[in-house]
Amino acid sequence: MGGYGSGYRPYPKQVVEQFVTLDINRLARRRLLIPDTTARIDLEHPVTGERVGSAKCMFGPDLGYHMYLTMRLSWGPSRGWREEEEVEADEYVLRLYPSRPHFGGRRWWLGCPFCEERKGKLYLVTKQRGWACRRCGDLTYRSCKEAHQGERALMQAMQLGCMGSD
Repeated sequence: MGGYGSGYRPYPKQVVEQFVTLDINRLARRRLLIPDTTARIDLEHPVTGERVGSAKCMFGPDLGYHMYLTMRLSWGPSRGWREEEEVEADEYVLRLYPSRPHFGGRRWWLGCPFCEERKGKLYLVTKQRGWACRRCGDLTYRSCKEAHQGERALMQAMQLGCMGSD
């Protein structure tokens, strides 16, 4: 019973839907994963959809077994955004891992900087910590927090004797 992260928690987990997300599949669909190239992507607030910054992505040399993604994130106001008004700039280097699907081709994965596992998405937890996977960022999905709430309330009522067990 239980498992990783189960049990009492003095603070609630934050949900992934509140954080800026880097999705490797989205980059691949836009054909941005080409070695020795530079691309610019917009970073959007996950809830409002407003632009909160941009990322200049430099995809390092493809060594056959890994590639590096260097991101320079520029943060600024979401309305009336102009590049010369950038407020802050943070730089992150992420490792990209390839895998070979059975049907051919190559699939890329993001390497979590903390656990070094292959992940499809990374979340910008804080500017100080940088990008992290869901597990290392101690995040959960909104649906996990909302699931079984009615069952929990019913169990608590039964334990308090408010309802019969029949």
